[in-house]
Amino acid sequence: MPTNKPGPRKPSRSGNPAVRTAAAHQQQDRPRQSARTRPAPGRGSGPRQSRQRLVLGVLLAAVVLIVIVAVAVISHQRSAADPQPPAAQPSFAPVTLTNGQPIRLGHDDAGVTLTLFEDFNCPHCADFEKNLGPTITDLQRSGRVEVELYPMSFVTKRSPALANAMACAATEGFGQPYWVGLFANSGLSWSDDQLIRLGTLVGKPSRDFAGCIRSDAHRAWVDSITSAASAKNVTETPTVFINGVRQPADKVSSWTAADLKSAIGAAT
Repeated sequence: MPTNKPGPRKPSRSGNPAVRTAAAHQQQDRPRQSARTRPAPGRGSGPRQSRQRLVLGVLLAAVVLIVIVAVAVISHQRSAADPQPPAAQPSFAPVTLTNGQPIRLGHDDAGVTLTLFEDFNCPHCADFEKNLGPTITDLQRSGRVEVELYPMSFVTKRSPALANAMACAATEGFGQPYWVGLFANSGLSWSDDQLIRLGTLVGKPSRDFAGCIRSDAHRAWVDSITSAASAKNVTETPTVFINGVRQPADKVSSWTAADLKSAIGAAT
C-alpha cells in the first residue's frame, strides 16, 4: 500500500525573521558609523580662519582709531589756530542794527547798492568773495558801491554765531574788515576765542566785544535776517541784488571782476 512521504523541504526565502531583522539593522548602522567617523570638511582650516578674522579685526580697529585721532587733531588745530588779518580795508562808521534790516557798509551817497545774502560757512560764498571781494572793496572805497549785507545762518550749527559776531563788529565800527576777515579764514572752525581774536586783529574792540560774542547778544537780529531773506524768497547763498534787481544765480557763480563791473555800470 503506497504511503505518502513528505518530500525534502525547500529553504525558506525569507529565512529566520530574527536573523533578517538583525542584518537589516546592521546594514542601517554602517552608514551612520561611517558618517560619524568621516572627518568634517574643512575642519583642519578652522583655527587658521579664526586667526585671520582676529588679525583683520585688529587691523580694522587700528584704522578706525587712527581716523578718529586724525579728525580730533585737525579739529583741535582749527579751533586753536589764530585767524589771519585780511588785506587793508576801508573804514566805515559804526552800524545801528534794526531787525530785518541788513548791515550797510560803504558811503551813503553811493550810486549803486549791492545787496549780498551770504553765510560765513558757505563754501560758495567763500569762493565768491575770493574771486570778487577785492573788486567789491575797490568799488566801496571809490564811493561807487554801498554793500547791504544779510548774514545768513543755515549752513552749519556755527553759522548763527558767526552772523552774531559780524553784528558785534559792525556796531563797533570795524564791520568791513571783520566781514572780509571771516571769509579770508574760511578754513577755521571759529570758536568764540577765534572770533574775539579776529576783532583784535582788524579793529579796536571795546571791553564789551568779547561779551557780545560769548553771550550771542544779537541773536534776535540774526533770526530776523533769516525771516527777511525768506520774505524775499532767498533760499541759497550767495544771492546778489543790484539796486534791488536780483541777479541770476548761474551768472553770479561764473562772474569775473569785469562781469561785476559791467553789471554795476549797467545799474548806474
